[in-house]
Amino acid sequence: MKTSTMQRIDRTVGPLLGPFLLGLRGIFGPRRKAGPNGPTTAIKKILVLKFLGMGTLLLASPALRRLKVMHPGAKVVLFTLVQNEALAEMLPGVDEVVVIRINDPWQLLKSLSGVLPGLIRQRFDAVIDLEFFANFSALITAFLTLFHPGILAVGYDFPGHWRNRLHQKRGTFHHQKHISVIMGDLMDALLPDFQGPQEISFEPEKRIFFEKAQTDLVMEVLMPRSGNLPFVVTLNINSGDLCKNREWPLEHFRTVVTELQGRKNILIFLIGGAADVPHVAAFIASLPSQEKVVNFCGRASFHQLLGIFSKTDLLITNDSGPLHIATVMTIPTIVFFGPETPLLYGPVGERSHVFYRELACSPCLSIYNSKYHVCHDNQCLKTITPEQVMKVVDAEINSAGAHKI
Repeated sequence: MKTSTMQRIDRTVGPLLGPFLLGLRGIFGPRRKAGPNGPTTAIKKILVLKFLGMGTLLLASPALRRLKVMHPGAKVVLFTLVQNEALAEMLPGVDEVVVIRINDPWQLLKSLSGVLPGLIRQRFDAVIDLEFFANFSALITAFLTLFHPGILAVGYDFPGHWRNRLHQKRGTFHHQKHISVIMGDLMDALLPDFQGPQEISFEPEKRIFFEKAQTDLVMEVLMPRSGNLPFVVTLNINSGDLCKNREWPLEHFRTVVTELQGRKNILIFLIGGAADVPHVAAFIASLPSQEKVVNFCGRASFHQLLGIFSKTDLLITNDSGPLHIATVMTIPTIVFFGPETPLLYGPVGERSHVFYRELACSPCLSIYNSKYHVCHDNQCLKTITPEQVMKVVDAEINSAGAHKI
């Protein structure tokens, strides 16, 4: 399995470097002492760490908005990856976004050396680690507290792990709750006596997404059909580099495309990032016919992707970031789960159909193993048939009514 730079750090450097940084911090001075109800001084600047998963970052947005309610007037800075930057800048609970690149170790070191001095100068009052037991984000916190030992560090409770000596305030990772709720709970660990209810709503994000959507790219395709707008099915056959085992088999996607091409007034969009271009191009080349297929992969910015979704009638996708963007925009979706569980990462909208076999070995990806797996035969997805999916697709097409079909 291909592993990311962050996963390699988590499994190799992290367990050694983390305790070393904690030891150095003890030399520089004591940690800020926090009473039972929170830190001893007012919190005015907060650094939030969330790197992996564009979809998970979006699901954190209600928690970030809650953080602003808990600490009125506080500045919230989000530290994330460059591929999340466009989304991060739209989140209403974020005042500033700082990004790094992690394509390879050398690029990571160069990127960190460019941003860490600026973060040190900001002198944050609190650092909240929204990564689930990752060594990488904990190393960032440990490094910052070397220079400012008074920073209040907040993270998830991991008994016996060196992270627990780093975080003065800890929240529980509850496996029976949705990720958006779990991240909201962590904010309560920062200020446990806060009485405001936790409301998981994405209405502010939905409004911003439609306001920022750029439709120029998609309208180039739709304008010639303006007299008879098609039913648009957008396909995301990608899953990112973290785990290719999250992908529904290409032959199943191919069958669905072929079936859709036989339906009247249908248009099929394919999406993906720059890294997905060869994968999507090979898939399109393998189709018996490219009729009704439009390839947007690698061509759309994040704002243009929002524009594509604004004109989409149905999204069929693997478990990945586009799923959560689409469901926030209340677009009907069909999504495939297997290595991950929808209990934690399922779509937040009510217009989604989740395919999940829940085999004895599912889910095999865990936050405790940096989502590393050894499976080479993802039966959890292979046994979801195109016929099952097409029943749902046809139901969505029929529900569109005569104005589309």
